[in-house]
Amino acid sequence: TAAQKFTSLNGSILNVAFGKQHFVACTTSGDVYTCGNGADGQLGSGSRSASAELRLVTQLAEKQIIQVACGDVHTLALSAAGDMFSWGGGFEGQLGLGKLEVTLTPRYISKLQGTSIMQIAAGARHSAALSQDGRIFCWGDNYCGQLAAGRRAVLDNCRVPCPVLSLQATPMKSIACGFNHTAALSVDGTLYTWGLASKGPTTGDKFEPELVPSAVRFAQVVCSAESTALLSESGAVYYFAGQGAPMTMVSDLGHLPASELASTGSALLVLVRACVLHMSPQCAPLRGGTTVSLQGAGFFGSSALWLRFRHALGSERLVRATYHEAGALAVHDDSSGVVQAQAPSFEIEGPGDVSVAVSLDGSNFSAPAPMPLRYYEEPTEATLAPDAAAASGGTELFLTVGEKSAPLIDSRDAIAKLLSPKGDVIGTAPASFVAEKQLRIVFPSISLGDEKFMQALVEIALDGQTSAPEIQSQLFLYSPPTFEAPNPLWVSAEGGAVVRIKADPLFQSAALRVRLDALLPFDGFEEEREPVAVATTEETAGDAAEGAASSEMAKADGATAEGATDATASEQEAEAALPRAPEPIAFLPKSFTRSLAGRVLEGADHVSVTLPKMEGVGRLSVSVALNGIDFTRVPGELR
Repeated sequence: TAAQKFTSLNGSILNVAFGKQHFVACTTSGDVYTCGNGADGQLGSGSRSASAELRLVTQLAEKQIIQVACGDVHTLALSAAGDMFSWGGGFEGQLGLGKLEVTLTPRYISKLQGTSIMQIAAGARHSAALSQDGRIFCWGDNYCGQLAAGRRAVLDNCRVPCPVLSLQATPMKSIACGFNHTAALSVDGTLYTWGLASKGPTTGDKFEPELVPSAVRFAQVVCSAESTALLSESGAVYYFAGQGAPMTMVSDLGHLPASELASTGSALLVLVRACVLHMSPQCAPLRGGTTVSLQGAGFFGSSALWLRFRHALGSERLVRATYHEAGALAVHDDSSGVVQAQAPSFEIEGPGDVSVAVSLDGSNFSAPAPMPLRYYEEPTEATLAPDAAAASGGTELFLTVGEKSAPLIDSRDAIAKLLSPKGDVIGTAPASFVAEKQLRIVFPSISLGDEKFMQALVEIALDGQTSAPEIQSQLFLYSPPTFEAPNPLWVSAEGGAVVRIKADPLFQSAALRVRLDALLPFDGFEEEREPVAVATTEETAGDAAEGAASSEMAKADGATAEGATDATASEQEAEAALPRAPEPIAFLPKSFTRSLAGRVLEGADHVSVTLPKMEGVGRLSVSVALNGIDFTRVPGELR
């Protein structure tokens, strides 16, 4: 059947209900319209004729109806004054009029006179009403216990509204009817059920209300033909999946909070209130100006879109907003659209958390965004280290603010902007929070075109958009140089040698460093030395004998004690003159590494470095960092 659009209604739709073969709607003007099968008078038109179009129920035109409900072949209506009306098939007493008959036009249920009704519900062949003081009334078919009238009334259908006596001491706030069962919620959010439903909780005939244990507090209950669904106070939806199955939460909704449930037959409709699922960025400077984007469910284009910014101190700002289709802006799967507005200034209030909510009609605001918008004081007096970086990217930079500056905030939105000398943004990078005074930045590769060098500027935007006006740090960009092998390749371990390394391009840098690292193995240094003669024991003894004879001769000639001392000194000198085994070769430690200051003289085409005395001999790799951090290994090695 083709869909129909009803355009002749007085007012917009307020409430609808579906019977077995008929449909009923009430509008904001209080009128009631019906269509469908009218064989049992369920259309309230005064005849049994069917209608393919919605027709006004004229007898209720002055009653200001606010709710309707449908059974299989009967219809109920509730007025703003709390009066209840019924019409249609009433052979089981479901009309509450005291007779088992068909009524072709709406009739007032006089048994409820003096009782103000706030909610109505209809099962297949039974009806229920909830009074303003929290009492429940049921009437109609009780074969399965759906009236909570006890087993004695199974064959004695209630033809007029009867109070559910066992719940009179428990104030109720909501009711619902399934095909053959009834459910109700108490004021404290607990669930009671009675009757028969094939998919729980009433899986057997229950002729009295039964409490369904649960730690969840519920706000609404609805019944399909054979089951029951519930809406928790937090917006979660629960249902009974099968006979004897426990109550289960609907997980497909994700983070979407439900606001209302509706059910007919075997279908469940979940209405989701407009809610904010994601906000970006999550911070803004006190002067405002940041474009705040809210993504959420239930968003739509409206001429009355507003964002409310509420500071932790209590002050509020209302800002006009615009709507955009989610598209590429969406970062949340459940988002239906994006609402954007400019963050207002909170310079008077100062730093702090600001909650943000959206209104689609200019008056009713959603719950605030999951995370507040953090307003911050912008930092000043920053320094950047190192102040030079290769244009190939990857240099780890640290921006540090001064002691007098406002502290930095840990913002996942923070970025660093790289600006050309003309002020154009040529690159961006995340600015990661290190401490209250420091951010870490790693720029990607930057094209310098035909230039070898560029004097760029670095700005910081903690909100990812608005650059702090007092922070502009200089960064010297250079094309990665090409190095040649060091000259000379062989140097003395005693130090003092000047090693030159050609490179292009080059620039003078006070931070330039040259690093030497040990290479293993130390092949080429196991030099063979010719054997050195070593004095034998006999030769040493002979020399000693010659010295002793000379001493005796001196004594015989009347040498003095001083002469004897001179003879001893001669012996020591003779011993020192004896040849000795060579000292073993000392090699550099395996873990040897040394960072040295290098220099580039003005106009020079090379880096020069003066080597210190080494701990031994060995092979060394040579690496150069023009900015003192990014080392590039040069060809060849130093020996």
